[in-house]
Amino acid sequence: MPPSSARARSDDAFVGSPLEEYRENFGLIHREVRRILAPRGLLVSEAGALKLAAGSPVRPSEVAERLGVTASAATQLVDRLERRGLLRRTRDPEDRRAVVLVLTPSGRRLFRATAREVRAMLDGVAEEMSPDGRRALVRGAAELHRALDRWHAGVQA
Repeated sequence: MPPSSARARSDDAFVGSPLEEYRENFGLIHREVRRILAPRGLLVSEAGALKLAAGSPVRPSEVAERLGVTASAATQLVDRLERRGLLRRTRDPEDRRAVVLVLTPSGRRLFRATAREVRAMLDGVAEEMSPDGRRALVRGAAELHRALDRWHAGVQA
């Protein structure tokens, strides 16, 4: 297999790293998701916010935390989605001082349609993999998650 562009660069700090390879491959999936979202005028972060609000009302601070963006960026993202009529801010029924985000009917329709298309793409890609490859991917992702947890615990200690 020819070396990836990242591996070919001698100044790359990740040369030979399996996690760099993973990052590059995840980037390919990310690019396909962006391709699906673009005709709908959605960014990946906006689709992520819709997904969070689709489950149950969510606070803007949770959107920021879960998407890994600043509170200011989350506010701007929510403002854009609200202007488009895809979600709305409302008072939290459990804490009237707090605001939660809920999908509007058009936001729910857009989220469902987009989620179906993304799921179909992911399922199609998974079908192209061997069963052993799919199992290895799941095991590797679980191990990566555990390693990140251990790394964070060590860094914060």
